[in-house]
Amino acid sequence: DGHVVNVNPAMVDMLGFNNEEELLSFGKTVSISIFDNIEKQFEELSSQGVSTNNIYFRRKDGKQVWAINRSKLIVKSTGVISHIEGSIIDVTQSKLKDVAIKEQAKERKNLEIAEASAKAKSEFLSNMSHEIRTPLTAIIGFSEALQYFDLSKDEKAEAVRLISGSSRSLLQLINNILDYSKLEANKLSIENVPVNVFLLVESVRKEVSEIAQRKGLRFDVHYEYPIPEEVFGDPFRISQIIENLCSNAIKFSGKGDVTLLMSWNGTLDRLIIRVSDSGLGMNVDDQKKLFGLLGQADTSSTRQFGGAGLGLAISKKLAKIMGGDIEVLSEFGKGSEFTFIVGGSIPNNIEWIRDGNTLMTSKYKRKSESLNLTGTVLLAEDNIVNQKLIEKLLRKTGVNVVIASNGLEACSICDNTPPDFVLMDVNMPIRGGLEATRYLRDKGYVMPIYALTAETDKEQIINVLKAGCEGVLY
Repeated sequence: DGHVVNVNPAMVDMLGFNNEEELLSFGKTVSISIFDNIEKQFEELSSQGVSTNNIYFRRKDGKQVWAINRSKLIVKSTGVISHIEGSIIDVTQSKLKDVAIKEQAKERKNLEIAEASAKAKSEFLSNMSHEIRTPLTAIIGFSEALQYFDLSKDEKAEAVRLISGSSRSLLQLINNILDYSKLEANKLSIENVPVNVFLLVESVRKEVSEIAQRKGLRFDVHYEYPIPEEVFGDPFRISQIIENLCSNAIKFSGKGDVTLLMSWNGTLDRLIIRVSDSGLGMNVDDQKKLFGLLGQADTSSTRQFGGAGLGLAISKKLAKIMGGDIEVLSEFGKGSEFTFIVGGSIPNNIEWIRDGNTLMTSKYKRKSESLNLTGTVLLAEDNIVNQKLIEKLLRKTGVNVVIASNGLEACSICDNTPPDFVLMDVNMPIRGGLEATRYLRDKGYVMPIYALTAETDKEQIINVLKAGCEGVLY
């Protein structure tokens, strides 16, 4: 019944009472503290006659106590249960020592993790600094050369090519940093639409071939038919992964060729894209580090071949988000083979491509068309450089371009002479692009309005469309 009938002074002191009488008056509370699982322990006492359990409680003064309770059942000669006797051993000091040892071990482990993290971040930032400064130096240097030196026609063309290439490298690096940050924060959105895989691969072929050619390498694309013409997925991200695998293969190959092979695995019901090279290759230990934050086997390869090391880490995460994966087979000195398993299913009633003849049709041949448009486009953009660039591109189509430097000015132009089409920067002074768009829609203007933004966050795009824009350009 939980009544304590007799205790010794050590028990009184251990439980934090002043005397025996005070403890006995709290008998049921004491019993609950001692027997923390009454049904189980009474069953042990009944069946085995003894029971042992570890207990933890706080005394009235707040002191923590860990102890071992050892009890036995006292039965009269008549078979009637009389009472329970037992002893409680205070093991607090031993427990506190164990806790202190574990805390010290935990602190050492946390310190090791923190030091390793700090080292990795330091290496990463150092590498980022180098990767950012390198193309920037080329951009500034060759821009000043064009401005201040008398260069030949070929020298000017080479300077422009190097500026363009360095700018693209810098943009890719910045995009990779932003992508990685969004992936780590689980804020990167993925589309799931039908993707024509042949058009996508052929587009990659054109871009990558030029890079390979400049390095003296051969880039080939092969197909193992039959292959479905379309799969569900995100065309931008699938293309991003393929381009990254091909670019890496070219970067780490000094000679020979790089091959992209696309096939369909009927067992997995998945599209398979293999990118193989005859380049540097990796040992087993380096392959384990390959998809980490720095993404390159060691700093020597970073120094020799360059690169921020984010591409493969991002590609692996993207592939997994889309239901696929990236695998690698490599041998040091003999090249590498990366396998991209595209996770998307295929649309119903899809056409299967069974030979290369289909790829020779007009559908797959790149068309070069010059646009000849009429009308007026309002460009609302506060950045002067962007104004000049976008205006030049628009005027090449034949349209008239009117420029507004902020949202208020854009609204004023529309109120006076409504344009046929509006390109609206989202972030502008005085009145932002979304506020300006809402104003125009509230006034009843129905001309197409497309938002210009560098932000690809899904929530931002939703806000743009809610404001009244037909679409987003970034």
